[in-house]
Amino acid sequence: HFTFAKTGLRVGELVHLLIEDIDLDAGWLTVRNKPDLGWRVKTGQGRSVPLLPEVVAVLRSVIGGRPAGPVFLREKVRATGPALAGTAADLARVLADRCRQATTAGTREARRKIARGVWRDAGAINPDEIRTSFLRTMAAVGRPDATCPKSWRHTFATLLQDANVDPLIRQLVLGHSPTGAGGLGMTANYTHTRPDTVRRQVLGALRTWPRALAFVPTLTEEKSHESRQPDRSDQ
Repeated sequence: HFTFAKTGLRVGELVHLLIEDIDLDAGWLTVRNKPDLGWRVKTGQGRSVPLLPEVVAVLRSVIGGRPAGPVFLREKVRATGPALAGTAADLARVLADRCRQATTAGTREARRKIARGVWRDAGAINPDEIRTSFLRTMAAVGRPDATCPKSWRHTFATLLQDANVDPLIRQLVLGHSPTGAGGLGMTANYTHTRPDTVRRQVLGALRTWPRALAFVPTLTEEKSHESRQPDRSDQ
């Protein structure tokens, strides 16, 4: 939930986020289509999101010593490690093999079902689990009326708005289409925003809510007490 609130990711984007999609040293997260793994971004457009050092610290703690696979694992597989481990290319090969072996893999829906199985075996979180966790969290803080994890994305977008982040940068970071009603239209096609500018404005906006960042030491300490995932890269 902390990562949701500080990156503006959609639920599907976080569930399908791989370790190789994150550059912790540079402080960037990349949302990209994964057609070989049966998943694509809602708009079909990838994007890069700058990360606060506090978010980097949380992600380092979550990833631990794992070299590849989904960033966030289901709680039940954290201690033992997922049944499948590897990079996007490794998982894609497993998906391709399973499709070849399946007698019903000829339809698009059948392939999507097989792909969901690969993600499950890789330890990825079920989106339904995120909603359940969100409901539990909101009830704990006295906001049972908040029922949708997408609220974190709304919060992120509102924070950028309140900090007067450039509209084009907001569109880029949130992954919205730059065209259409209410958009920047053709102006966006002629405008190229430097990564340093995106990073400066977005991180500056996130720092306007410092109390939210004060939870980071607690989050990383909790993760440090969990069992690290075994390295199965050689299996």
